[in-house]
Amino acid sequence: NLSAGERVTLGEKRNATDFALWKFSPTIEKRQMEWNSPWGVGFPGWHSECVAMSDKLLHAPIDIHTGGKDHIPVHHTNEIAQFTADTGQNLANYWLHSYFLTVKSDKMSKSAGTFIILDDIVERGYSPLDFRLLTLMGHYRSDIEFSWEVLEQAKATRARLTEFTRRLSTLTNKRNKPIEFSLKKVYGQFKNALYNDLDSPKALAVLFDFIRETNARIDAGEPIPKRHIIKMLQRMERVLALDLFVLDTIPQEITDLATKRQEARQAKDFAQADDLRDQIDSLGYVVKDTPQGFEITKK
Repeated sequence: NLSAGERVTLGEKRNATDFALWKFSPTIEKRQMEWNSPWGVGFPGWHSECVAMSDKLLHAPIDIHTGGKDHIPVHHTNEIAQFTADTGQNLANYWLHSYFLTVKSDKMSKSAGTFIILDDIVERGYSPLDFRLLTLMGHYRSDIEFSWEVLEQAKATRARLTEFTRRLSTLTNKRNKPIEFSLKKVYGQFKNALYNDLDSPKALAVLFDFIRETNARIDAGEPIPKRHIIKMLQRMERVLALDLFVLDTIPQEITDLATKRQEARQAKDFAQADDLRDQIDSLGYVVKDTPQGFEITKK
């Protein structure tokens, strides 16, 4: 499907898929990087330099070679051709090609006003970790469509994850053999999803299902093996790296307002309780009532 001569002239190529091992410097100018060689002053072709560096510095064959999906038809194909022809070996054992992050179903474009950088995300009040979760929610071999609405969903999802770890931290550890046994099954499903071509969406689905079921158990007053659950989540966190255990410190002012609200509810002064909830909300926090008492999270 390559169109010969469309992008650059064929020059000395005999076939459209030929590529240069060594390129010659222009005779009328000096390049920033050029070297003497048996063939003349010049520089290695892009594919040549990658193979040479992989072999010299990483001692190819290497285990995993990554890149974008646009590297499949030309660059990585040519790397393989060179290394195999030179050594008779594979350059890498596994090739992982990530697909694109698109905006409005197309590549980012400055002219179209769809070029977004991390600073733009931070300026809008999002954490880079919200964006990280957004990418984990899509498979690496599928294009991911970016929008501010999707990022808002990722932010809310990460907030639910950190809210769960905060809720765990307030519980008293109680042994529960059936749940402790099922934790091994849950972690096994999480791990197997990642072993199956880095299926991060499925791994996250395993985690979300577990959190939903555990929250229901906590609401029902069941004993929860807090330490075992935290240990499992910490193992998952080594992969996800979403700062699930970096919890925001709740200011004493907010805690005091939530305590007064709880006292107002117990006294059936619901107007005062609603007013205190609004005050907490205006300060950027959410108070939630549970059978075990109130919980406070940052918005």
